[in-house]
Amino acid sequence: MAALTSITQADVEKLCVTDTYNSSIIPSLEAYLNQSVASASPYSFQATKTLLKFYSFFPTVLNPPNSLKAMLLSLADFPTGNFGVLTFIVQPNESTQLQTYTERLNTIMRWGELIETGDFVTFWAEFGEEQLSDKSRGVDDLPLTTLFPGFASALRSSILQTLSLTFKKMPVAQFNKFLNVSGVDIAPKSDVVDGVEGDCVAFRPVAGVNDVRSKVENVGASFNLVSKVL
Repeated sequence: MAALTSITQADVEKLCVTDTYNSSIIPSLEAYLNQSVASASPYSFQATKTLLKFYSFFPTVLNPPNSLKAMLLSLADFPTGNFGVLTFIVQPNESTQLQTYTERLNTIMRWGELIETGDFVTFWAEFGEEQLSDKSRGVDDLPLTTLFPGFASALRSSILQTLSLTFKKMPVAQFNKFLNVSGVDIAPKSDVVDGVEGDCVAFRPVAGVNDVRSKVENVGASFNLVSKVL
């Protein structure tokens, strides 16, 4: 069978609409998934969700590596909430033949809990342990940190964006722990970081979200105005 040519996000998402229940689009969905993992195409929640639904509906076509890649891609898209949606579609499989897959999936679920509750420090510690374990694993062992090599970088960008929407400044020490980096490594390269000011990392305001707004005056409402609504 000839290898699939590159598929665009628009084309794959069109297939998700026109061929929602047609399993023949699975190869196209898988091709797009792997393009996204290779950073050759943007992440598509619609395409990812559709592929995982097919895996759920038709267990015989389940591709464990691709299923894990899909979950990692979604987790790296934090904090959209897409990962939480997919956890209702992808469930651990009790089959002994899929024991390794289930173990890796449970690991991703655990990471999701840590990331979505803001426990980034614990996540990075466990991610580091997984990296060490993956060094002795073969392809059949489904090593998570090599299935999606860009996962840590993609997630770090998402966490950084989230921090920039939450804080104006953050101590460098805390910043380093949350992103598992040295402040000087990432701060000058990020478009949401202004730089290091003393012992703090300063984030760049995002218009309409975390920019400085003027104080709102006269927030009270007059009795005459309220009485018209009662």
